[in-house]
Amino acid sequence: MKEIPYICGAHFYDPPRSTYHQEYAGISTDPKSEDWLQKVYEDNYKPVSESRLLTRVSYDINAVLIHELEAHGLSADGFLRNADNVIGTSYIHTILPDLSTTDKEIVIGAGLERYRNDFGKDPLVFWSPEAAMDSATAEVLVDYGYQAFVCSPRQLDTHLHEADNRFFNIPLPSGRSITAIAYDRKVSKELAYGEKYNADDFARQHYAKKKGQFNNLITWVDGETFGHHWKFGDLFLNYLLFTSLPEIGIQPTPINQFDFKDLANITARLKERSAWSCECGDLRRWHSSCGCYRDTENYDSSWVDPFYSTFAWLNTEISTLAQQRFGRDYTEIMIKSFEQGFVNPGGKFTTPDLSLIAAAIDGLTARTSCGTFFSSPHTSGRINMLFGLEAITHLKESGETAKADRLLNAYFSRLDQIVDPTNYSQTLLRTLETMVEQKNLLHRELVQSELVSR
Repeated sequence: MKEIPYICGAHFYDPPRSTYHQEYAGISTDPKSEDWLQKVYEDNYKPVSESRLLTRVSYDINAVLIHELEAHGLSADGFLRNADNVIGTSYIHTILPDLSTTDKEIVIGAGLERYRNDFGKDPLVFWSPEAAMDSATAEVLVDYGYQAFVCSPRQLDTHLHEADNRFFNIPLPSGRSITAIAYDRKVSKELAYGEKYNADDFARQHYAKKKGQFNNLITWVDGETFGHHWKFGDLFLNYLLFTSLPEIGIQPTPINQFDFKDLANITARLKERSAWSCECGDLRRWHSSCGCYRDTENYDSSWVDPFYSTFAWLNTEISTLAQQRFGRDYTEIMIKSFEQGFVNPGGKFTTPDLSLIAAAIDGLTARTSCGTFFSSPHTSGRINMLFGLEAITHLKESGETAKADRLLNAYFSRLDQIVDPTNYSQTLLRTLETMVEQKNLLHRELVQSELVSR
């Protein structure tokens, strides 16, 4: 029985839900103050990384998730033992086509630095957050040595009836090229959202018929599917990869074992500013409302554009100031200092330059894609709001007091104009103020309790 190689891809990501500046440490960005990192760790990261799954799964994992696991005393060791299976991604989860070229270079370069430190080599394949891609981002990937990126077949213009499960040569404006690895939409969708009870039946129903259609099989889904989104999904996947699929001649194969350039014998055109998450295939989900996954009849999207625009504005204001101070070395400084700036506690533990670096990093982190992915800013948008506030605080400690005060007033004004779609009697500024107030109240109670105990 002839076997066909199968790339089973998983995208592991959880946003940073707390900040590190001492003034804001301890603030919960979850509406119910749940510890989602701990929950997802117990449901997914721990069982997946402690099992043999990652020897058969090809995967990406954002550096910020590895960092957050380590910072909270949760082991990331399992993810760091499989260098043959892991691919590269950006340090943080921002929509890369929306960033300036310099900011693209920073977040991709910082992710590359973390990859090198963790795995001792350079990655060949890239996963872009939300698979969002444009030619400008692809050019930066080639600059940093990447040979290929993973995407939905919907993100490519080809002459083929089906672009699934193929490797395409993508010409770039510079005259260079990069390989696009297009996964199988139907099987990926079933693996992500379908029932996961009987792996043998699943293999026969969704995989077996692909053998005669393609030379390779490729799927890519959220890694949290297995155990978090679907309870015991890790056990299902384990049986599928080690037993069900090999029995029908489909062999899980690490993505890094493929010769991308040799396989990319078909030329295709990249659809600019495209992504994997919605049927429309573009970036409207994060900017306004595409309606693909939302109840468009009852959904009020009026908050999305001003919310997204606020953090784009803040990022631009701070990065422009930082570039003026650091000059031509700005990009290199930001990449080398990314992790140090991300965890900067401020106050007496910082310097003016490190504070400015931290402010620029927070300005980027405040653009995390989760904020406008969901129908309400309260699902993940509080993360953006808190990082935006911390960015301005770091800016003030960098010595740019007047600029920071102006940005703070403008930031509050912008949030005060965005009506909360879940409570039309208040704005998102009130949400941010409440988060800080709750933290300060808790701090006062702890101090009083300590004084009484003395």
